[in-house]
Amino acid sequence: MTFPPPLTAYSPNGTLIALANSNASKSGLIRCYDSTAASLKFTLRLPKTKSGDDDGGDPPALRKLVFASDQYLCGWQCDSSTLIVWDLDRGVPSHVIDVSTSERKKKKRKSGDGEETGIVCDIAARSAKLFALVYFPSHDKGKCRVMQYDLNSSEGRLEKKIKVGSVHGSGGGRGMGLAVSSTGTMAIRMDNVLKVHDFNGEKLCKMDSIPSWESTEGTSAMEYSKDGSYLVVSGGNGSIMAFHINKNDNQYKLQPMAVLKPKSDGLITSLDTIVSSKTIGVLAFQAGVGGSYFLFPSTEMATTLDGMVPQVPTATIQTKVENALISSGFHPIRKSEMLFLFRHASTAPGSGTTLPMETLSYNDANGTGVSGTIFVRPPSEHDVTAGEGNNKKKRKAANEVALPPGEQGMEASMTTDLTLAKKKKTNITTIDDDGENDVNMNSEEEDDFKLEEDEDGEHGQSIAERLAMLSSAMEQTDEEEEDDEDEDEDSIVAKAAKQQSSAKSKFNIKSATSESLTTLLTQALSSNDSIQLNIALQVTDRRMVENTVRALQLLDAQREDRTTEGFVPMLMGHIVRRIARRHTLVTPLGVWIKAILLSTSQISSRHLLDGNAANITDEQEERMIQEGRELALKLGPLRNFLNERVECFPQLLRLEGRLALLSQQL
Repeated sequence: MTFPPPLTAYSPNGTLIALANSNASKSGLIRCYDSTAASLKFTLRLPKTKSGDDDGGDPPALRKLVFASDQYLCGWQCDSSTLIVWDLDRGVPSHVIDVSTSERKKKKRKSGDGEETGIVCDIAARSAKLFALVYFPSHDKGKCRVMQYDLNSSEGRLEKKIKVGSVHGSGGGRGMGLAVSSTGTMAIRMDNVLKVHDFNGEKLCKMDSIPSWESTEGTSAMEYSKDGSYLVVSGGNGSIMAFHINKNDNQYKLQPMAVLKPKSDGLITSLDTIVSSKTIGVLAFQAGVGGSYFLFPSTEMATTLDGMVPQVPTATIQTKVENALISSGFHPIRKSEMLFLFRHASTAPGSGTTLPMETLSYNDANGTGVSGTIFVRPPSEHDVTAGEGNNKKKRKAANEVALPPGEQGMEASMTTDLTLAKKKKTNITTIDDDGENDVNMNSEEEDDFKLEEDEDGEHGQSIAERLAMLSSAMEQTDEEEEDDEDEDEDSIVAKAAKQQSSAKSKFNIKSATSESLTTLLTQALSSNDSIQLNIALQVTDRRMVENTVRALQLLDAQREDRTTEGFVPMLMGHIVRRIARRHTLVTPLGVWIKAILLSTSQISSRHLLDGNAANITDEQEERMIQEGRELALKLGPLRNFLNERVECFPQLLRLEGRLALLSQQL
């Protein structure tokens, strides 16, 4: 079975991994993970296509995903000339660019005199600029252009239209590729031609003798080294060409270095490079096959590719489960390691709150590189879905809970309203979206996060409650069918109940102070203890909450390790997830959100108005920007969540009206 190529992208600072499913039937959702903790940070949605239906059509699947900066993520839709740009600070699409109409909009031509429609062949991005390689098949010579867009402008303005040549012959549009470097150059492949231009459109160098694209479809994978001195380009038969971009007195020259050939002829979907003082490492990935690691000297040069003997892989990385790997590359932060992502991340139902990944060091303690065939496996072998098999062990419930922010309300049909836990007569242990155990006992026990606002006082059941009951019944049926998961479930329930009782006994809400509440929150956030966190968040006294938030911000300002997330952004993330999971918590938890926003704005205003702004060091300013970005990343999904609720509210009103009419007729 042929699997579509994986869509993964790494942010420039290496902290985020964006993952989208290229399968059209599962498109529409992009998950962004923390590259170090392998945990889901937030989700993004593809905008729906316009149609006659009020809801619009399903969005086309993505063909490529790239980061333009730490703020912008760009996607290119299949069978379309549409480019989508997401603002990660807000968590929503900021630009939807139609490449086919960009030229006509720019020159304001009439529809009859407009330029012919172009086909997007590849995209690349860097420094908040998006580049699209466009092919115009109706032109006599099959001309190609690179469209350059400024993402910092309000509408993604078309800055430049760079002429890069023409594609001759009947194979135009196949095997084209685009890559941009950190030094302001771009490399364009057009069949058997490889060119290098600068961002102003000036041609720097060219090579006409590279092998033609032999595959009937696909895009040539191209990747610059970090310093822009080396370039690797894939061929249609699975081969790879490595070049050195030599610059001498403002004169550029493409010098072939090596021809690399993996063991399989499959299409290469991604390339990554690592450069040392004497060697160059290349890691190529082929969907359904695995990764191939090459190592060759950085000093060997040639004048032409003709006669070069293909080099076999130094190491081949595979899995024992077919089609388990979806991506490979050098770790974006730990440069001495390779990073491998597994298929479960892109196919898991619900949230996919964890990213199955594995790292492999390509140098041991003696400096000897890896070699031969190496098998890697995900942290949990059963996480990889590779067909039927005999293993029917149930997946953990964490994989069945949707992360609501950004998922357009789909979590309403996938999660159970926790207020219904009192009606259940059986002991059930579930795992919430933070990966912690929540215990719901029998009908006499109350929920571990019980607030006065949970009860609305109405005797009748709303539509949301009936949907929640239906979802609960379906989940309970699944549990009965696959009851072979944990033999010691009773002991786990007893242990969790004991922990909850112990935590409540140690912290008295009525006699709580800001100091005791701060201590409880720091312990809960540091240990990721949901029971203690639930107890702490039951405090809704405005003055106490504000004092606690200010104390947490002081602790964040005093922390030495700036790479770790602060207490306040971490707390905001937990609050957003709880509100998204249970809408009845908006009022009590809104006190905490208001206190966090108020305290953050007061700190920013104090630095600007008290005359000390000029005395702020670069380190302090960078810290303030980092804290603001962390908090914005938490608030973006909350905005998505609220907007989606507002958008679907009229539809729910119409549905309730129709149900009322039907009930009168029965």
